[in-house]
Amino acid sequence: MKAHVLECVACSVDKLAEVNLEPPQCFQVLVLAVTVLGAGAAKIRSRANESSQVTCTPVQSELTKEVTLALCGKLINNKVNRGPDTKACFDADTPHVRKALANNMFKHCGAWHLYDFRASSSICWSWTAKGKCFKRSGMPSFHL
Repeated sequence: MKAHVLECVACSVDKLAEVNLEPPQCFQVLVLAVTVLGAGAAKIRSRANESSQVTCTPVQSELTKEVTLALCGKLINNKVNRGPDTKACFDADTPHVRKALANNMFKHCGAWHLYDFRASSSICWSWTAKGKCFKRSGMPSFHL
């Protein structure tokens, strides 16, 4: 019997206050679930979820209009474009910005700060109204 594996995020930025975790701790659960996969994958995932007391949320691979509307109810919130056509000020960051948006890596829908899906404790972006894009900014801990 072939095991089906679902990549999951243990928590995202909006959940940090509820579970009192810092971004590195949240993603240790993700790394555990992804790197120790094998015959007992479901058991490992279940144990990780119990210890973090957070339900597993499937990872969104693509930012779509439907994903944005499900998360925030509209494509533009507080002048920030969270829709599938949003961009980073540096083109190479655009796919990472979109993945972060699709996976709810922001504190609330009106927030101007966005945290990287892969490295939330070291990379973040700030919305710039002038450029209408997400620009890399300082250390994420300043924005929590």
